[in-house]
Amino acid sequence: MPFQKRHNRKKENLQVSAPKHPVRRAVYRLQKLAKKMKCGRYPSESLREWANRLNLDSADLFITFYEKVRYGNQELTASEQAIYLDAVHDAEKQIKHLKHKTVLKKPQL
Repeated sequence: MPFQKRHNRKKENLQVSAPKHPVRRAVYRLQKLAKKMKCGRYPSESLREWANRLNLDSADLFITFYEKVRYGNQELTASEQAIYLDAVHDAEKQIKHLKHKTVLKKPQL
């Protein structure tokens, strides 16, 4: 069987839609905002590493609740969801006020 040429396919701009779940959607929007502000998440970074690099005050709180929903397949109680959304809102405010030159540097490996 002769060697077949692969077709050169251009990378298509795939539109990634926001998650349906409100907890996951909040983190999706947070990352989208950070990317716009030039301090987005690197492909090799976990969510926790990214939040720590940006020095977000509420990182531990919103990541814990996010992981509960994302990986634990659990739902947040009404009070947990309110706390979570407040933490994400605080993180959004911090990202909007970051000094870009301090967060653009990629961490040394």
